[in-house]
Amino acid sequence: MAETLPRGEIGVRMSEVLAGLSYALDLTEGQRPGHSVRSCLIGMRLAEAIGLPVADRSALFYALLMKDLGCSSNAARFAALFGASDHDLKTDIQHINWSRALESFRFVVRNAAPGQPLLSRVWRLLAILSRGPEGAREVVRTRCERGADIARLLHLEDATVKAIRALDEHWDGQGQPYSLRGHDIPLLARVLGLSQTVEVFFSTYGVVTAYDMALARRGTWFDPDLVDALLTVRSDTEFWRDLAGPDHADRLRAVEPAERMMPT
Repeated sequence: MAETLPRGEIGVRMSEVLAGLSYALDLTEGQRPGHSVRSCLIGMRLAEAIGLPVADRSALFYALLMKDLGCSSNAARFAALFGASDHDLKTDIQHINWSRALESFRFVVRNAAPGQPLLSRVWRLLAILSRGPEGAREVVRTRCERGADIARLLHLEDATVKAIRALDEHWDGQGQPYSLRGHDIPLLARVLGLSQTVEVFFSTYGVVTAYDMALARRGTWFDPDLVDALLTVRSDTEFWRDLAGPDHADRLRAVEPAERMMPT
């Protein structure tokens, strides 16, 4: 995937191809259409706020767009485990603090064989709980490793691959799948984790609730310095208003670090 093409050869921007693919990933991940693109815009604005070197912004850009490459790899397992729609499960889990035992337990109770007779739900609940934390870790590990593998097959940068692999790690070490902590988590992965979660809460509840969530998880889920940097964007009403709009193609092109073209 060269950045320039021979004279006279026609190509398309790589970002346009991957942005289109990201909409399919949004669907598989149970998110609103455009989730990955909006996450990308948030993440690139955050990169600007922290002064991320230009050399690293390309790797971040494609990691943000392609962060959910592995989301289909655990869909069947997730659905079979809960006896429920994997789309509904993935949508629901994005709105809770699953590193807290009580919230995680409520999620399991709420989603274990929904609509089935009480006895069936109880048996399903016991089956899920019997797998313990390692059961959840296995599901996330499958997703993250598969996503990293696909990113490598697409010849994306090594920093992009590492960011996708560590997508669900948390600053306090309570994330998945390898319990990385603090600065052991790649910086780009920390940006991914914050950006995608802010996008989910922004799209669902609005900017105020998105910031409340980020502040509540500062130092647990998220790198405190990144949350502080995000606060500098809070008063940019034009940014958030545009992010709520339907078309982000021009804005995505504007933040793409370097034009990459693919031959047609």
